[in-house]
Amino acid sequence: MSGLLPCPFCGNKNVSLIDRGHARPRWEIRCNCGGKNGGHETENQAIESWNKRKDCNDEGFAKGYQAALDDIEQAANNFYEYAREINIVWLEAKIEELKEKQTDNKLATNQRGEG
Repeated sequence: MSGLLPCPFCGNKNVSLIDRGHARPRWEIRCNCGGKNGGHETENQAIESWNKRKDCNDEGFAKGYQAALDDIEQAANNFYEYAREINIVWLEAKIEELKEKQTDNKLATNQRGEG
């Protein structure tokens, strides 16, 4: 399709403009590598949006992408630590609950004269 820049993910020049809509137009551009850009009401909107995308080989894009991945990794680590702390607090509460039940059972047994 003329007027379309190559795929920003793989560089393929053979990308397709497709109407994926049923009741109304939903134009998207797809590449065989899986790259796509869609949900546009007109062909021109789809083409403009596709052509504005940064090339993945662009150094600034790569640095920004790596920074985003680093942020995601840090967030995942923070979440893991938070979840771990919550589990520890929950487990400690459950242990205390079981100890209380055990004490209550011993008291009940002693009151019945079974112990």
